[in-house]
Amino acid sequence: HIYFLQSIMNKTILSESECQQIRQESYQVSEVTPEGNLLDFLQVINDQLHPFHFKIRQSKREDTGETVYVLISLVDNDLNRLVVGGDFARAELEYFKKILEIIIVMSDTQNVGTASSIDILNLADSCSPRMSKTEAKRLLTRFVDERWFYDNEGIISLSPRCILELEQYLSQCFDSFVSVCTMCSNTVFQAQVCSNCSARMHHHCARTYSKRKTTSLKCLSCNHPFPHLQSEDNGVTGESTSFHTENTSESSRKKKR
Repeated sequence: HIYFLQSIMNKTILSESECQQIRQESYQVSEVTPEGNLLDFLQVINDQLHPFHFKIRQSKREDTGETVYVLISLVDNDLNRLVVGGDFARAELEYFKKILEIIIVMSDTQNVGTASSIDILNLADSCSPRMSKTEAKRLLTRFVDERWFYDNEGIISLSPRCILELEQYLSQCFDSFVSVCTMCSNTVFQAQVCSNCSARMHHHCARTYSKRKTTSLKCLSCNHPFPHLQSEDNGVTGESTSFHTENTSESSRKKKR
């Protein structure tokens, strides 16, 4: 268990296949016969982590739907603790908050829940004191390396660590922009959005939903025709015109609040 814990502490987020591999290696290192499944194995570790206010939680990447396991702190998730604990300097924390805001609040209506690295680096001009682009780039790289964010070819999004560990903070500070997926009931930022009621569904949940249905899809919240991704199962060849990645008018109203 120590071998596995050291690995996840080093990477913070592990895929399911990585967890299985490291679990197997940990048994080999300790020369112990494997018992139970991965979840049983992780429960033993979580029992040991509990007094130290850490926990390994199962989640999914919003961009791919891949199952991952995340080591998170259960200590008060007010971001100021990152300064008190020495993780961030005060100026670094302010830049971190600005990144959260541009991804959650100001993201493009066609790319909800994401922001370009260029736009994020340009936030340096609005920092007080003003931050150089070089310093901003260094910090963004650090935040990605620490698995607070994902960087997919210059498109930045929230990682499972960020969503899970800062869940309370995000709900308090971005209440109007934090939604629950109508299919899996988990917090959702990167989403497909119903053009009628603005209910949200993870892209990967929408793909799963479309594969299960052979008839036209309906929003799980309001029963309005809901668009879907192309599915080999139902022979759909394009996206419904009733779908928008984000409801523009609703988004505009929220941003004016």
